[in-house]
Amino acid sequence: MRYAVKFAYDGLKFFGYQRQPKLKTVEGEIIKRMKETHIIQNIEESGFQGASRTDKGVSAVGSVIAFNTDFREQEILGALNGVQDIWFYALAVVANDFSPRFAKQRWYRYLLPSEDLDIEMIRKASKLFIGEHDFSHFSKSDERNRIRRIDDMKIKRTEDFFVIDVYGESFLWHMVRKIMGALQKVGRGEVKIHKIEDALCGKSFDFGTAPPEPLFLMDTKYDFSFRTDKNILRKIMVVINKKWLGLRVREEYFSHLLSLIREQ
Repeated sequence: MRYAVKFAYDGLKFFGYQRQPKLKTVEGEIIKRMKETHIIQNIEESGFQGASRTDKGVSAVGSVIAFNTDFREQEILGALNGVQDIWFYALAVVANDFSPRFAKQRWYRYLLPSEDLDIEMIRKASKLFIGEHDFSHFSKSDERNRIRRIDDMKIKRTEDFFVIDVYGESFLWHMVRKIMGALQKVGRGEVKIHKIEDALCGKSFDFGTAPPEPLFLMDTKYDFSFRTDKNILRKIMVVINKKWLGLRVREEYFSHLLSLIREQ
């Protein structure tokens, strides 16, 4: 039977998604766990595939893998959930030829620090990316076809960030981060908005690449639904709450440190 499994991971704990010799990666740890629990025997026979490859520092809320296994459906998520900082929570039975790479839509979120940025200019610039374009100057990809379509971009403001959601079927390597680099420069007034139009029309311009840590793969969507295991979610919640408490303690520390510095 072939299954698709949805999972989340903390990208700060790994050297990126893709397997690399002698480095701890998301894909490498997943495959190691699957072999340890005998969900699969080897990669080739299982038809193991992942939906998206993220850079070091990029995290995911809704990534997807697919594989063939003789494991009972109700045992798969429990067996997978033994890798620190990776959480498997939903599953679907899929066709034998299903590949998670061909998603209906991917949703990325970027947290752009809002300090000293003009949100109206960022909103205006973001609209230029919507639709089908040649993203050669907004990627680090060596693919021949660099035409991609962005379905939508949504922006909201929180106390510290512009939360920018980007929706599209597929993305080139560094594409979202380079778009964010361009929006940041426009928002600071360092680059005129017409430079983005020029780059989308083929004129070479390097806007820089925004850092990976504020980027999250929020969801990967297909034309079917996943079955979420609520018992698994409750167990994951306990683990994440402990991590969240630790982060809040660190946040409190740095907040006091910044206050002290500002008083000097």
